[in-house]
Amino acid sequence: MDRFDTVIVGAGHNGLTCAAYLARSGQRVLVLEASAQVGGLAAGREFHPGFHGSVAHTEYQFAPAIARDLDLASHGYRGDTPPLDTIGLAPGQAPVTISPDSVSGVGEADRASYRRYRASLERFAKALAPFWMKTMPALGSRRPGELLTFARLGLRLRRLGREDMLEFFRVATLPMRDLMDEYFESDVLKAALAWDGLVGGRLAPRSPNQSVFALLYRLSAGRGGAHRVPAGGLAGLSEALAGAARSLLGSGVRLSYAADWTEYHSHQPGGGAKIFHLDPLWSDAAIDAVAIDWYVPLSDWTGGGDEADAAIAPGPHDPAYLAAGVAGGEGYDWYYASDADRENRIRTPI
Repeated sequence: MDRFDTVIVGAGHNGLTCAAYLARSGQRVLVLEASAQVGGLAAGREFHPGFHGSVAHTEYQFAPAIARDLDLASHGYRGDTPPLDTIGLAPGQAPVTISPDSVSGVGEADRASYRRYRASLERFAKALAPFWMKTMPALGSRRPGELLTFARLGLRLRRLGREDMLEFFRVATLPMRDLMDEYFESDVLKAALAWDGLVGGRLAPRSPNQSVFALLYRLSAGRGGAHRVPAGGLAGLSEALAGAARSLLGSGVRLSYAADWTEYHSHQPGGGAKIFHLDPLWSDAAIDAVAIDWYVPLSDWTGGGDEADAAIAPGPHDPAYLAAGVAGGEGYDWYYASDADRENRIRTPI
């Protein structure tokens, strides 16, 4: 039996990144994925004939350091694409267009406030930048190395100056909506910036505490915190991460597919047609295992008195009889070709 140091359930972009880093550190890693493709929310999907996309639509929180560490460029990744503007729309109003350096569609007061808002957040992001890729110490830890991490973080915040340091701690506790109200007048601008700051998380504009940290993480990456779509879309990023994981895991890579029982039989679009769409998986040398969620009948007992299996079992609850049905009996040795055959107990051998 193969043994692994870590098993990761889910080959989404986060799972693939974790797998690649763990393999890079020397661990043997097993990644399990139920879908026929990797990438999770970043995987490409055809949501209408001829139209493709992914649920994760932009690369807004992917750290360039990960691309460098895992050498994703050698696996086809290209993240140097133009930044995307965020555009706020409202009925009867001009669109509000937000870029890292400026905002249009609002009054001069909001344009000046946006410059102050960005400058303040960029100062905070710069102070936190060295710590995003570190493992934060456990609360209550007394280990010198972990205490040193806290000390370094505290020193960088102290170097902001007393006024900015206190402002950082205040802003860190504010709901995003309150932060917007402090800076801006335009409701469209507030809504667009609140969405931009919270996208990808589970917080709402009025959720308290730490709502600004996801935005500070993006700003610390050095690309203005802008949304981008890498070459090949988010699916291209997933494929590059999968390629990096495969190259680092080497022969230890195991790919599996979890098939629902409805997939096991066939796709039946109508008109008597049956498309055995999983056949490529059964024959694909890259797939190591296929798990089937299949409710196999263990017994053939009607309770009507004329039991076909009465000669081999005393009743439907006999343990030996039920155990034999796992690798025998209906669906294994024989089947009923029709409802009439089932009623008349006519079994067709397989």
